[in-house]
Amino acid sequence: MNHLIGMLALLLVVIVGLLLAMRWKLRWALAPLDRMLAAIRSIEGHDDLQAVQALPTMPVRELEAVASALRHLAAALDAARAQRRLLSQQLSTLQEDERARLARELHDEFGQRLTALRLDAVWLSQQVDAQPLLKPVVAGMAWQCALVQQDIRSLLSRLQPFGHGDDAASESLLRLVTLLRSLVDHGRQAGREPAAVCQLDLVWLDQDGQPGAWPSSSDASVEALRLPSPLALAIYRISQEALTNVARHAQANVATLTLSCWGDAKPGAPLRIDWSASDDGVGLPGIDADAVSLRSHGLDGIRARVWSQGSELRCEPLKAGSANPGLRLSARFMSTWCA
Repeated sequence: MNHLIGMLALLLVVIVGLLLAMRWKLRWALAPLDRMLAAIRSIEGHDDLQAVQALPTMPVRELEAVASALRHLAAALDAARAQRRLLSQQLSTLQEDERARLARELHDEFGQRLTALRLDAVWLSQQVDAQPLLKPVVAGMAWQCALVQQDIRSLLSRLQPFGHGDDAASESLLRLVTLLRSLVDHGRQAGREPAAVCQLDLVWLDQDGQPGAWPSSSDASVEALRLPSPLALAIYRISQEALTNVARHAQANVATLTLSCWGDAKPGAPLRIDWSASDDGVGLPGIDADAVSLRSHGLDGIRARVWSQGSELRCEPLKAGSANPGLRLSARFMSTWCA
C-alpha cells in the first residue's frame, strides 16, 4: 500500500513538473507576442513603423512568419509614404511654378500698362491746369492707378514671397521672419470687422531647451542663418493659409502665430522648428480635425505641405469645453541650418 502511495506521489510530482515546464515553455514561446502587439499599437496610435521594422527573429516558426509579414508590410507602407511625400513635394513645386508664372505675367503686362496710364494721367493733368473742374478728376485717376500698382506689388509679394530666386537652395531666416510679420500685419486688416488681433511670437531655445533671446537683425551672425528653401516656403505658406482661415471662418478676437527654434544658431547645426497657429474663435465644433479632411477650411493644403516636409499636422481645440473652443494647428520640423 505504501509502495502504491509512493508511486502515485512520484507520478503527481512528475505531472506537476511537466505542467510547469510546459507553462514556462509556452510563456517563453509567446513572450515575443507582447513586443509584436506593442509594435502594432505603435502603428495604430502613433503611425510609427520603426517598432515593427525592428522586430527581432522570433523563436517559433509560426510567430516568425507573422513577424516577417509585419516587417514586409511596414517596408511597403514606408515606401508608399516616401512616394506620396515625393508626389506632395512635386505638387507643391508645380503650385509654386504656377504662382511664379502668374507673377511674371502680372509684372510684365499690368506693370507696363499701369505705368503708361500714370504717365498719361500726368500729361492730362498738365493739360487741364486751366480747368479747375477737371483737374481733381485727373488727379483721382492718377491716384487710383498708384493704388492699383500698390495692390499688384502686394499680390506679387504673396505669389513670390522670396522674390525671383526660386532656384535658391536656402532662404534667410530674417527674410522668413519679415514675411511672417507682414502676414500678421495683413491679418489685422483682413476678414470680419473688427478684424482679429494678430500677433507673432518668436521663441529661441538652446540644445537643453533653455529659453534665449531671438537673434537680433543687427547681429552679424544672424545673417548666416539660412533654412532650406522648401522648408522656409512651406512655413510661409502654411502660416499664410492658417491666418487666412482665421480671417474668413474663425470669428476670432485674437490669433497667434508662433515660431520656436531649438538648437545652436550656427550653420550646419541641427535644428528643430515648432510651428503653431492658434485662435480663440468658433473652432471646428463636433468635428475631429485629425480624422476629417475639411477642404473648405484649407486644412488639406496645410496638411499636405506639412506632410511633404516629413511632419504631421496636429489639430486640437485651444480651450476644450468652452463656448468658443478655438483651434490650434501645430507641426514640428527637423532640419539643419544651411551652411
